[in-house]
Amino acid sequence: MVKINDAHVHLGPSGPWKPDFDPSTTIRDILEFTKVAGIERCVVFPNPSTGVEYPERNNYIIEAANAHPRLFVAFGRIDPRYKKNSRREIKRLADKGVVGIKLHPRVECFRPDHPFFSEIYEAIQRFGMIILAHTGTGFAKAEYWKPVCEKYRRLTLILAHFNVECVELLRNYDNVYAETSASNFLFLEDRSEVFELHKKILFGSDYPYVEDVTGYIRKILDLNLPKSIKKDILYNNFNKLFRK
Repeated sequence: MVKINDAHVHLGPSGPWKPDFDPSTTIRDILEFTKVAGIERCVVFPNPSTGVEYPERNNYIIEAANAHPRLFVAFGRIDPRYKKNSRREIKRLADKGVVGIKLHPRVECFRPDHPFFSEIYEAIQRFGMIILAHTGTGFAKAEYWKPVCEKYRRLTLILAHFNVECVELLRNYDNVYAETSASNFLFLEDRSEVFELHKKILFGSDYPYVEDVTGYIRKILDLNLPKSIKKDILYNNFNKLFRK
């Protein structure tokens, strides 16, 4: 039986997002999903919503983590453009035991390297929280996190949707990790970066946005990589980062 932890799961109601798909999920949905996929622990955070709704969405995550502390690692969400409200929410979440903050530069429409957001990063670092950041195109390019990594050396950052642009940050900054959901990871099996950086790569599903999580897990298990590397990616690295 393969042990698996998941660093990217959406939990709770969602604001309008896609006309043909409502990603809203319940605690029961996640319990069933983790059971079917064989997932022991998972990072959960709210679905996309408007910024003013995030405190209420975060409360749902807090309740879920309190009810299932052995399964859920709680992350909150903020809209960093509302700086004062976001700083207040970060403190509230930290006081409630929330482990990290999910940031989505495309959804919240901000470029991570803009100086305006420095106080947000300072607050997250001060409370010892972790950032999970969507990476991809537009404002979400991984390279835009480089100035943040340079300035906030004690800030732990997980780059979602691992892609080749993440490699430089993983290599050069001790507190930077990546997770595999919706990524090109499956195409990197023969690249030296996977062998070099596998201790900094976590499995992520992006549930419920991925249709076949068990199939995706199977593809990782079938990769031409040593079993020890696949075990680190699927399970061990998560446990080291999110110690119980």
